[in-house]
Amino acid sequence: MQIILIFLAGFFCIFLASSIPGMINMTAVSVSIKKGVAEGRKFTIGAALAYAIHASIALIFADFLSQNPRYFIWIKSFAVGIFLILAASFLWQGLHPKPPKTSTRKGASFQVGFFLSAINALAITYFFAVGGYLLSNEWMLPLNSHYLAFVLGVVSGAFSIFQVYLYFSQVIVERAVYLARNINFFLAGLFVVLALLQIIQLATA
Repeated sequence: MQIILIFLAGFFCIFLASSIPGMINMTAVSVSIKKGVAEGRKFTIGAALAYAIHASIALIFADFLSQNPRYFIWIKSFAVGIFLILAASFLWQGLHPKPPKTSTRKGASFQVGFFLSAINALAITYFFAVGGYLLSNEWMLPLNSHYLAFVLGVVSGAFSIFQVYLYFSQVIVERAVYLARNINFFLAGLFVVLALLQIIQLATA
């Protein structure tokens, strides 16, 4: 049961974060419209697999810190900071919406998707915060099976949200700014709640 919950944590952490119209998912839409759904799907597979690398790197660092319990306070404090920064970023984007950009990089769809996703190093910080949060609260244990479940959840979540974008590509292109504004407000509120929960735990520790 715990494995399933960890998988779902990985799934929804990236599903929600990637639900905002941004460069990767809007490029997937663009590839799908210009080259067909099959090429769009190849692009999304490459992008989703790159997140597996990000999540794995983040968990390696989180695993090291989990072996040293004295660092857990630091992990929790770091997670609070990341959640608040994300909340502020999403709120700003919601208040100042701009048309999402797409990449014009040419090449095989799979490789382009993998490359564009891989160079987003900020994803490592995000996964580290989420992984550290789960470890520090003992919702995930430093076990290979738990880490694998989280990474598989991340890949599945990323691929799933990208498929939603491909399926509704025409609607999303027409209403991207409206969707981005409302999703940003929702995510800003979500990360504020997570930060507050973590602050309460630190205060009562």
